[in-house]
Amino acid sequence: MLRYLFFLNFSIFFFSCQKELPKNNINEDICQLNSHLQEKILIKNGKKYLYGGENEDWHFDISNWSLKECQLMFGSGRESFKPLQNARYADLNSEKNYYRNEDKFITLFSEKNTFVYPLNLMPAHEVINETIDGIPLMIVYCIRADYAAVYYRTICDSVFTFAPSGYTYFDPGVKDGVDAFVLWDRETESLWWPLIDKAVSGTMLSRELQLYLKNKWKIMSLKEILDKYPESKVLKRGQNENIPTHLPHYNPAFCQ
Repeated sequence: MLRYLFFLNFSIFFFSCQKELPKNNINEDICQLNSHLQEKILIKNGKKYLYGGENEDWHFDISNWSLKECQLMFGSGRESFKPLQNARYADLNSEKNYYRNEDKFITLFSEKNTFVYPLNLMPAHEVINETIDGIPLMIVYCIRADYAAVYYRTICDSVFTFAPSGYTYFDPGVKDGVDAFVLWDRETESLWWPLIDKAVSGTMLSRELQLYLKNKWKIMSLKEILDKYPESKVLKRGQNENIPTHLPHYNPAFCQ
């Protein structure tokens, strides 16, 4: 009987350990599942590019990037979403009936106004390039990761303009493996992954994104905003901007 119990316990332990083994192959399995994105990786003149759209000039140079292709998701290319550079606002009181009391907003405090960005409207843009109190900022929201943040846009003493790349990325070791948008800047065409607050390719590789002061923004419900900041300005619905064609391109050595 004792011999039987010993054998039973050993078997349970052995096979339970065996069940853990596939974890060592998680990344390999992921690569197999996402093999369809391999067509988004382009090789030209010895450099590696990530598909950015039908226009060949839109592909992203990822020759030096720090991500793994097999952990990319989607792949619609740049300008799939419509980031804003000249956002327009309305009085919150005139727009409040479009929202529920419990709806959440990124609430940004300035010296003269409070600006609010509805989370249920942000997925249409994902990125708002804004200047508040003379400070260039970007307001971002990724619905897949439920990630909202406000960042400075000034890096290396230069102002950047950001937009979604059309890709998301996940890393099992970052925020429980949730996938979140990859951004790009229009001045150097480097890629950035906000979940680690860093550039992941291009001229700006490993440069950091800096979060805006935490006492200057927060997530609030409509009810809270109306109670405390009834004069707030809310991002207008239905905005759509043309793709900018004249943006500065920074010299690759400017931030060394």
